Amino acid sequence: MRLFLFIIFNLLIFNQFDLFSQCLTDFNKLTPDPTIDYSVDFGQSLSMHDEFLAIGVPYSDSVGRITGLVYIYKKDGSEWKRNAVIAPASPQDGLQFGWTVKITEDYLFVGASSQGGSVYVFRKNGIDWSNFSELAIWKIPGAQIFGTSGNNPVGVTVDQNTVAITDIWHDDNSFPDGSTGAIYLYHKGISEEWSNSSTPLLIPPPEIDVDDFGGGGVLFQGNRMATFTRFAPTANGRIYVYKDETGAFDNPMLEARLSAGDLTYSYGFSNNNFAFTQDGIFLMASVDVSTEKPKWEVAFFEQPQTGSWNDGYLTCHFDPDIDTDTTNYEPTVFASSGNDL
Repeated sequence: MRLFLFIIFNLLIFNQFDLFSQCLTDFNKLTPDPTIDYSVDFGQSLSMHDEFLAIGVPYSDSVGRITGLVYIYKKDGSEWKRNAVIAPASPQDGLQFGWTVKITEDYLFVGASSQGGSVYVFRKNGIDWSNFSELAIWKIPGAQIFGTSGNNPVGVTVDQNTVAITDIWHDDNSFPDGSTGAIYLYHKGISEEWSNSSTPLLIPPPEIDVDDFGGGGVLFQGNRMATFTRFAPTANGRIYVYKDETGAFDNPMLEARLSAGDLTYSYGFSNNNFAFTQDGIFLMASVDVSTEKPKWEVAFFEQPQTGSWNDGYLTCHFDPDIDTDTTNYEPTVFASSGNDL
């Protein structure tokens, strides 16, 4: 009898899944190719641009013990087909290449987590990634987690001439009591190419009592760059907005500090990411609701259409329906393009 009930229960569950799956169209499941290598964490990192998808596999043994690989897939009709396998020109055991990835129109930036972190720069030669060049390996002496933190540690402008890379454990001495974190800004001219000689501009934490500066990732929108940290003088996090009047991003200046404005809010409780759209910045925030776990909402900061973005507080927040349980999970905010969330 128990066996009969178990079978019926599973049939009901699978039929229910099948019913809901009818809503899914144009859906593909990507899995690692069969291999004798020991390889786990396929999809540790992901990045997409147009019809190309980069997938990091930092624990792959294909070119060395836990050296790592990056797979590039290309959309072909309704299917994703593997277009290329990216590996470092000089593989090293334990490199963990592919811990983070960022793909753009012409470039691929790959973070390798060993020895404080490094970022490999590749260029696409032709219409796809079947032919590519390794241009540079960027490293920072004494770095802790350069280009390999959990949330958008590599940001690239639309023109691909400026790259921001975080090291959220950078030990900064700009203030007597210290702060941690840094953003390294690489910039090149239109006629120039990335290389090992590309020299970054260090952007340190902008004030005292800031830890993990850049920990929320770094994003660009127009002539502005934004990042956030959970740890700031407000005790509940801050967003920092930088602006470059020329749009070249060779020397952006701090424009605004954006605060929650209410001590019941806490930004990005576990370094959750954020979205920087043409309208403004969207960010996860937690609210004390006298329960064991916080309630999650989305805080919004409206970007001024003209003039400067001054220090200030959130414009509004999006509160889930009162009957919706938002205490037991942490949603993710992301932007697809433009103003679409």
